[in-house]
Amino acid sequence: MTRIEFRDLISLEKAKKRIKNNIEVKSNEKRIEDCVGYTLAQDVFSDVDVPSFDRAGMDGYAVKASDTFGAEEDAPKELKKIGEVFPGETKNLSLKKGESIEVATGAVLPEGANAVVMIEYVNEFEEKIQVRKAVAPDDNVMYTGSDIMAGEKGLSEGDVLNARDIGVLAAIGKKNVKVFESPKIGVISIGKELVPPGKELRPGEIFDTNSFSIRSELAEIGINQNFYGIVGDNEEEIRSNVSKAISENDVVLTSGSTSAGSSDLLYNVLEDGEMLFHGVAIKPGKPTLATKFKDSLLIGLPGYPTSALTIYNLLVDPILREFIGADSRKKELDAITSTKIRSISGRRHFHPVGLVKRDESNYLYPINKGSGAITSLSQAEGFIEIKENEEYIEEGTTKSVVLFSEKIELPDILFMGSHSIGIDIIRKKLSGSSKSINIGSSGGLRLMKKGIPDISGIHLLNEEGEYNLPFLKEHNLSNAYLIKGYLREQGFFVEKGNPHEAHNISDLVTKDIKFINRNKGSGTRKLLDLKLKKLSEKKGVGVDEIKKKIKGYNISSKTHSGVASAVKIGKANIGIGTRYFAQDNGLDFIKLNEEEYDFLINKDSFEKETMKEFLEQLKSNEFSEKLEEVPGLRGYDKTGEIIELDF
Repeated sequence: MTRIEFRDLISLEKAKKRIKNNIEVKSNEKRIEDCVGYTLAQDVFSDVDVPSFDRAGMDGYAVKASDTFGAEEDAPKELKKIGEVFPGETKNLSLKKGESIEVATGAVLPEGANAVVMIEYVNEFEEKIQVRKAVAPDDNVMYTGSDIMAGEKGLSEGDVLNARDIGVLAAIGKKNVKVFESPKIGVISIGKELVPPGKELRPGEIFDTNSFSIRSELAEIGINQNFYGIVGDNEEEIRSNVSKAISENDVVLTSGSTSAGSSDLLYNVLEDGEMLFHGVAIKPGKPTLATKFKDSLLIGLPGYPTSALTIYNLLVDPILREFIGADSRKKELDAITSTKIRSISGRRHFHPVGLVKRDESNYLYPINKGSGAITSLSQAEGFIEIKENEEYIEEGTTKSVVLFSEKIELPDILFMGSHSIGIDIIRKKLSGSSKSINIGSSGGLRLMKKGIPDISGIHLLNEEGEYNLPFLKEHNLSNAYLIKGYLREQGFFVEKGNPHEAHNISDLVTKDIKFINRNKGSGTRKLLDLKLKKLSEKKGVGVDEIKKKIKGYNISSKTHSGVASAVKIGKANIGIGTRYFAQDNGLDFIKLNEEEYDFLINKDSFEKETMKEFLEQLKSNEFSEKLEEVPGLRGYDKTGEIIELDF
């Protein structure tokens, strides 16, 4: 089939006008169901990793990144094409040097691949491809658990649920109640990889998120809707369900199957209607479409969660509010950018952001997980607009933030940095509200220097065997205190019984073992690199040569949970992470190091009542006892010690 090319993009304003002029709204009574606006009575933890498998983040070709190095428009790299994998499929395909496999967005990443080349930069032939632009390891890939890890808390007792919260609950497989309708609105999710929350995931599947988020948005303004379920990537099945929804509703909102991939079929089944537009000149959400039928209008939203909800808020929500007499737009507030925010020149960009209050001013920080991550919704309070001619927004700029929800409360304490179970233990005891965003030790250190988080978890080791202080000195960090935390065991995850007899770092190099690493910038990866450097010095060879001999050194996961999952399902024989996740996944653990997991405390937050509670809990006997219950964690005589940084 011919791929769709978005040549005639229209502006957001034109798209909104065409939708408004083609909605036939009927007067209906409002009714309320049991979800939005109600309070949770318990903490909600994820039972699954999101995503539950390594997947392609773009339509294109799965490759070994090293095979593309040096590729240029006039000097492409040629690779053999050995197959294709689409969302929901599991194929026993393994990638070797010089090979490529066609993948669609959301498809399982084939074994051996560590990057995806976007289809825009590929010349396609029957048995080969030419790559016109090089990719780096991890480009256009979402790894297992990189969004949400199994065992991670999604929402807390006492939270008042809003639309973003419902999306998070759906993504982690929790069942929830539905919403209303007026005017009559139908909702459909498209994608054979999707399954409803509450069902067991099979390889290649993910829980449907968008329908829950969109339906909850409608409920927030008092509109009920009809849900027509999940439709696979089958043209006749899509046609049948879309036809039924169109005949029974004033407006039909679909999500997914609007893009340029060969498995995106919605465009093909809309020939009976009048296409109003297909493609809007904004990011995210370019492939949005709208089609007018006799008595109904279909609006096709993108499949990525952040794209879908952003487009709904920009394009659909304001029009529905106007028709039903609700407030014309959601609440906005001004906030100051705490760091430079980059965009893409030539297209309007609506970037999700988080908010934090410092003194009497609101500050915003970018959420950069991408539109495929559901936590882009839960971690963001709203979004800002970056205009076509702006390549970036400077730090210190005041911007208007459009909030995702009318009712929003900023947390008393914002955690940003390396995640550890110990943080969750303390957060449960705090009387004030808190929010945790896991971005790794280096990310937490970088943002603490900007003054964004209240607390950052950090565990960085230098070559002399000293934790954290040398890195704080290197960054001249003076706006925070270092609080000594607790000790945490790092080591190898291996299959039960250790069938490959992997016992130490040297075995990674000398044995035929498939390895999975942690992501660049993580404290765990830095620990491994230091040990590899010592091994290289002992053997008298360069450290890069050592790394090349490790099968999988450049294949990584952004979470300990993702590493454990890869070993558990046999994608790797050995991985690296903290003891807790090995035991939680039924794996054996080989200890490499006991590290110092510490906290950076923002000086501007030090006198907060909730912060005082945090420090009291950290030094308490109760916390020490709770730590002992978690495999691989323990307090020690330095726990709670405050070190003033004066570099």
